[in-house]
Parts: sequence; C-alpha cells; structure tokens
Amino acid sequence: MTSKDAHGKGTITPIKVLLVEDNPLDAELELEVLRSAGLLVEERVVWTEPAYRAALGEFDPDVILCDFVFPDFDGETALRIQKAEYPIIPLIFVSGTLSEEHLVVAVQNGAVDYVQKSNTVRLAGAVLRALERAEQRRLLLQAETRLARLGAIRDVMSAIDHAIVRHRDRRVLFSDACRIATEIGKFPLASIVTRKSATSKFRTEAWAGLPLTPVAGGWAESIGAENDPDAGPIASAVRTGAPSVVNDLTEDSAAGLTRALWDGGVRSMGGFPLIVSGEVIGAMFIAASVAGFFNVEEIALMTDVASNLSFALDSIEGQSRVVRLSRVRDVLSAVNEAIVRETDSDRLYHEVSRIALELGGYLNVFVVLVEGERQDDVRVIRASANSTVEVPEADLSIKDNLRSRKGLVAQALEALEPIVLNDVLQASTSQFVHPRLLREGVGSIGVFPLIRGGRGVGAISFDTAEAGYFDAEEIALLSNLANNLTYALDHLARQHHVARLSRIRDVLSAVNEAIVRETDGDRLYYEVSRIALQVAGYLNVFAIVIENDGQDVRVIHTTANSTAEVSEAELSIKENMKIGRGLFATAVRDLKPVVINDVLGAGPSQYVHSRLLRDGVRAIGVFPLIRDGRGVGAMTFDTAEAGYFDDEEVALLSNLTNNLSFALENLARQRSIVRLSRIRDVLSAVNEAIVRETDSDRLYREVSRIALEIAGYLNVIAVAVGADHRTARVVGVAGTMAVQVTVLGQRVF
Repeated sequence: MTSKDAHGKGTITPIKVLLVEDNPLDAELELEVLRSAGLLVEERVVWTEPAYRAALGEFDPDVILCDFVFPDFDGETALRIQKAEYPIIPLIFVSGTLSEEHLVVAVQNGAVDYVQKSNTVRLAGAVLRALERAEQRRLLLQAETRLARLGAIRDVMSAIDHAIVRHRDRRVLFSDACRIATEIGKFPLASIVTRKSATSKFRTEAWAGLPLTPVAGGWAESIGAENDPDAGPIASAVRTGAPSVVNDLTEDSAAGLTRALWDGGVRSMGGFPLIVSGEVIGAMFIAASVAGFFNVEEIALMTDVASNLSFALDSIEGQSRVVRLSRVRDVLSAVNEAIVRETDSDRLYHEVSRIALELGGYLNVFVVLVEGERQDDVRVIRASANSTVEVPEADLSIKDNLRSRKGLVAQALEALEPIVLNDVLQASTSQFVHPRLLREGVGSIGVFPLIRGGRGVGAISFDTAEAGYFDAEEIALLSNLANNLTYALDHLARQHHVARLSRIRDVLSAVNEAIVRETDGDRLYYEVSRIALQVAGYLNVFAIVIENDGQDVRVIHTTANSTAEVSEAELSIKENMKIGRGLFATAVRDLKPVVINDVLGAGPSQYVHSRLLRDGVRAIGVFPLIRDGRGVGAMTFDTAEAGYFDDEEVALLSNLTNNLSFALENLARQRSIVRLSRIRDVLSAVNEAIVRETDSDRLYREVSRIALEIAGYLNVIAVAVGADHRTARVVGVAGTMAVQVTVLGQRVF
C-alpha cells in the first residue's frame, strides 16, 4: 500500500491489523509472521467485545485476524458484528482449537479465510488475498454506488421530461421540476431562477427542499452582483452560459445563504443555465449532500435537464419533438436499468435492442460487435428488428462494407463518432444504403460507435421512418446511451477479467498443492492439465515434453475437448520442431511465453492447426518449461475467448509453469538421490556378502540377488570369463525375464 507524502514522494502505508486474541504470545507470533513476509504492519490487539467494537470504529483496520474462542467473547460474535456493521473489512479466523471442518463452516458463514495456528505459513498470503478481495469489493461497491447515483439523476431527467410533456404552464413545470429533483433525486434543495430580459432582475420562480424561501428573493437579486458570495454557481452559470459547480463547500468559507446551505447539510452545489434562443434567461440550482458530487457525467446529465427545461420554454410548437426526446430518454432510462440488472454482455445487447425498438419506436435496431483484431470480423449480436432481412444477411453485408471501408458502420468505427443519414434517399455512394432500407420505408439512420480504449469495438444502429430525425439532441442522447452501454461493457469486462484472474489463481493454488502432493512427473503433468481444464475452463490443455536430446516430443497428458488425437498432436509438433515453426517451437527456442490472441489472424510462422478452428479455439498460450537454462517442454492452453492472454494472465500462467519446472527439477533430483542411495545400499550389502561367503559361485548368486532386490533392477546377470578369454559361463542370474547374453562370441544361458 503506497501513498504520497508532503513532498510528493512515495511512502509505504502500513497494513492496519486488528487482532482479536487473548494470548499475547499468539498475537506476537502472528505479527512476526506478517513482518517476516515483508509486510509493514500497524496493529491493535483486543479480546473483549467492547474493545472490539471500539477498535472497529476508531482504529479502522484493513483486516481482522480473529481467534475463535475467548473467556468472555467468541469468534462467531466477532464475525456477526463485522458482517452487520463493517462488511467491507475482511475477517480471517486464526485458531488452534477448532478443527478444519469447523473453520470451513465459519468461512461459509462470512469469514474470508482461516489459518490454523499450527500452520501460520499461510497467514501472510491469506492476508494479502483478503486485502485484494476487499479492494475489489470496494471498487465494485463504488461502481454500483456511482451507477445508482447516475441512475437517480437519469430518473430525475426522465421524470422532468414527462413533466415537460404534461405541463403547459412554466411555473407549474418549474415547480414540478424542483419537486422531482428533491423527491426522486433526493437532492436537499432545487431552485429555478429566471429573468425576463438581459436588463431585468432575477427572481426565484420555484424552490423545493430546504425551507430557506424567506431569503430566496434577496438571493436571486444578488446574482447580478458578480462578487456577491451568495451568488455562487448560479451567477457564474448565467454569466458564462455554461454549468458552474462548487464541489468543496466548506464551513469556513460559508457565509450568508451559503452558510444556511451548509447548516442544512449541503456540501456541493451547481448552477445550470437555461438558454432560450441563444440568451441565458435563468438557471437551475441543485444542491447535493455529498462533497465532490458533480463530476463530468453528473454535470452532463444536469446540463441535459436544464437544456430540456430551456427547450420546453422555447416553443410549444416543438411538442412533438419533446415527445420524441422523451421516448429516447425512456429508452436511455430503461437501458440504464438493464445495465444495472444484466450480468451477461450478450443478454445486455439483446435487451438494449428490444428496449430501443419497443420504447423508441424505431423500425430496426442492430447491435454490431467487432471481434478479434480484424475490424471486418464482426457479429450482429442481436437484431430485434421489423426487418425483411435476416441476421446472417445483415452480418454479411456489414462485413463486406467494412472490408471495402464503405457504409455507415464502417464510417462510425473509423471516425469514432456518430454517423447519421437524415435522408436515406439522398445517400452517397460511400454511405451505401442497402436496398432493403428503401423497401422498409426507412427515412433516417443513426450509427453510434461503441468505443473502448480508444478503439471502436462495435456500434448500435437505429433505423427510423422519419426523415431528419437525428438532430443534435437525439444524437447527444443516443451517444449517451452508447457511452453508457460501453461503460457497462467495460464494467462487465472488468468483472469477467477479475473472475478469470481469480480462476487462474485458483489453478495456481491447486497446482502448487499438486506439486507438494505428487511424487511422479507424469502424474504431476496429468494433474496440472486436469486442474487447468476443470478450474479455468480452457478448451484444451496440453503438457508437452522434449525427449532424446531434442529429437523427439511426447504429449505426456492431454485433458482436452479436442477433435485431435494425442498421436496427431505429437506428429504435428514434431513436424513443426524440425522446421522451427509453430508456437511450441518458438516458445522452447526463445524460452519465453508465446501467445496468439486471435487465431483467425495468425500468421504463417505461427502455424495454427486446422483442428483449433474446428474446436472453436480463439486464443492460444504456450508457456515453456525450463531446466538449467534449456527448454525441456511446454504447457499449452487453448481458450474460446479472443484476446484472453493479457499481461496479468501471462504473468500468472508463467508463474504456474515456473513452479512446475521447479517441481519437475526437484523430482529429478529426488529420483537421483533415491537411486544413488539404493546403489550404496547394494554396495554395503555386497561387501557384507563378500565377508560372509566362501564359495565364489554362491557369492555371484548372492550379489545378483542383492542388486535385484535392493536396487530394483529388472534383471541382474553375473558372467565368469575363462582364463583363455574365449569361454564364459553365467554364474549368477536374478530376475523374472528370460535373458540371453553373448560373451566373447559364445552364447551362454
């Protein structure tokens, strides 16, 4: 954990550990284990419930290490308090009295992990994992809170839009808008201040929330005075015609009405101009109870609210347009609800298309997703369309357009901005309008790119019967929809990535357990392959070993959902090794991982076997096994997900293969030690037989027996050569196999 000091230099922040332990020696031992692991620790030790509750609030620990049984307190109560009052703080049980079964039950009840006091070597790793999971949960809660906050503002926007459609009187509309902001948006105060002309005074037309209306009139008049502290963000918004916010309202700076706002719980406030026919005629004032409330998205949404109110004032003739905008915002609101609700990207695409079609009244809605590295590798994820064209036809048409860089989708993905065609009949050649659109009566088309990491990853396309449909506000709202969708996909991708990394870490943990458990190299290969396939969900996992000084390869084990046999895989790898091509040959030669994140875009030197395409493999990672600075094999992982292997996945899987290489080297050393030990035992027993036996033939037989039984040889043969070196006889044979031996040209049995 790092932070910045007063000079901007990096400093290490200690991990705040709350130990719930009545044995000082045990507490000190746990702290010593953490410090020995290189962790900087700040501790507090408690063993009673009152002290525990006080420490949770005052000490604000990062992690809790808790024994299970105390004289006047217990671990179950500590866990119950933590879950109810401080759920973000991870609790790890460290016990020496309970069985592992009881501790597992405790983990199932909410503890993040457990460590036996007899095995504290796991403690530092358990703490680090708990802190990492707590941080992931904090970020997730932060994201959910942010989504909920944005959702509340969008609910305000949607409700105000409905009010715009419903009300024809500006005062009623303004009052309803302020009421909506305070009741639905839960803002402590909302007000609208207007003036009739650039030279007239401002007046408060609507106010909801904090009961400060007696001073509202004077506050409105103060807006004209640029230096009046009460004027605040409203004066700035009116003066500049742009949003103005104060995100850090402090008690020290508060005076007059601002002081009253502070006392009422206001910590952030913003003014959003109302502009009619290019002139600022007022502003909407929104107060929030959270410091730092107004960031870019909140400002953008509240600016949209103020703009919508301005539009309502502009002209009653635009009522149909307001209705249309309301429908789009209904789409946006419903899409945002779907974003919060859905956890699968394909289901989210389908739901967005359905919502846009049903609520927005569009003729067709298509969601297009770019897959892999090539931009013409696209898939129409869902099309909920009143269309005479089938999805495969649309898919093919879009692919053709992307290859030739024509059509609206291609233009939107290249420009990374919305592309609209407000009159299909006037489309240019480069825009390429499919004949089906004319048959279906499409008048306008809008294509809005989905952008992640500065790259177009897809688009959402709307067809409508109304020519000229897409003006600036429709484009802004639908861009907002596309941006929200992209944000949701990013969020889902991050969740997916976290889950994927968690699975790989589970694989790594299970493999390390197998390394400790297994004493045979082939069984270890099999177990590693099985674990990786079952836990991480790969399509295929191959363990490949180089034999005979690099002249041969053997697929030790493959636990694979593969259409290829092991012999086919071995033959393919052998052929590639001879000519130095393919991922395995490259990884073993260069002693570093080799990955293809898009099988369809693989080059000739990478050589992807046709079976991979049959198996649906989209990404491959090959990780070398290295002993004594030489590649002795590799682990290969095939997955159905393009782009699977990023830096973190590569690092974790490299760690896995490094551990496996170390384990195999250790097993080889152990085998050598055991073999030498047996030979020394044979030597010792033979020396005893030499002392004991007085007959040479019996000695030969005894030596053969000893070597067979102790050293574990298959056969042991003792041959005596005659003095003329031309005759020989077998004087000692041990073993179950029939053996023939030729000595000096004579066959003896």
